[in-house]
Amino acid sequence: KFFMSSSDGIIYLTRNDHIDAEIRTLGVVEEIAIAGDGSWVVIGKEKFASSTGVDPALKKKMSEFFSSQRRWCNERRREIQEAETAARQQREREEREAQEAAELAERVAREA
Repeated sequence: KFFMSSSDGIIYLTRNDHIDAEIRTLGVVEEIAIAGDGSWVVIGKEKFASSTGVDPALKKKMSEFFSSQRRWCNERRREIQEAETAARQQREREEREAQEAAELAERVAREA
């Protein structure tokens, strides 16, 4: 069980078809842990996969962690989107007000 790293990326050679399949599914792999009894966990950027031999309590904790991370990321994305929308609306309002003020000043100048 080893991996090779090059400028092209990382190739994992685990000699375990199940782990290899999960690596392909997850894409970016952050960590691989293989226990002496053969049970394993593959941790990706946004989720994990594990063998049936992994303690259910650990699986539950990891599922809770990744769910929590997804919620946090979704909330941050929403907050950022709301802030960007508010900033755009403010900018458009200020531009419209400036345009209206310029048009009013031009009308006043023509009438004077």
